[in-house]
Amino acid sequence: MEEQKDQQDKVTLKAFMNGDVLMHKWVRKQYKLCILIAALVFVYILAGFFAQRQYHHLTEIKKVLQDKHFEQMTIEAELTERTRQSTITRQLREQGSTLIENRKPIIYIR
Repeated sequence: MEEQKDQQDKVTLKAFMNGDVLMHKWVRKQYKLCILIAALVFVYILAGFFAQRQYHHLTEIKKVLQDKHFEQMTIEAELTERTRQSTITRQLREQGSTLIENRKPIIYIR
């Protein structure tokens, strides 16, 4: 009888694959705990996938934001160049305008 009990308590690969492990007394007693652990492992894996997807989304958004930032800097530099007094004066001369540049400093009235 003692020998048969020792053989039942041994966990072998064959017993595990056959599902005999599930019939052990400890497993039958703690099946709720085993289900809870399996559920927590499942939730942990899902959270990992969710975090990975969020990270991918965040890196894509950062890339788009960086592209928009560089585009904004380029447009700002072009606008600065176009609105300089010397550039405007040159363009007016090229178009044949008769406007004369004001050489007097601006006087502010307070």
